[in-house]
Amino acid sequence: MEFDESAVHGAAASPGTFNGIARVVESIEELSQLEDNEILITSNTDPAWTAVFSKVGGLITETGGILSHGAVISREYRIPAVTAVKGATTIFKTGEELVVDGNDGVVYKKVRNED
Repeated sequence: MEFDESAVHGAAASPGTFNGIARVVESIEELSQLEDNEILITSNTDPAWTAVFSKVGGLITETGGILSHGAVISREYRIPAVTAVKGATTIFKTGEELVVDGNDGVVYKKVRNED
């Protein structure tokens, strides 16, 4: 499987790597669309979002650092997370295959081979 060399960098917020499908969520009202083991991509999270972390495979947020809500809860649930990815909700699209590398704070997009 090939991944785009134009990796997107952020802050390493929770260790581990996860390969999965992206789900861009703009608001808490859209959380019901999140499916098990998807990569949650959002601007930021707060305590009201905590209940969905049990089904999240990876987390990418536009804001925050290692002490942000999303980062702390991701570490508790052992979910790889990358925070401070500027423009994440527009860079990534729901349905894309990504790798979240919470060790290095990098997100990789799967390359689509046009045969």
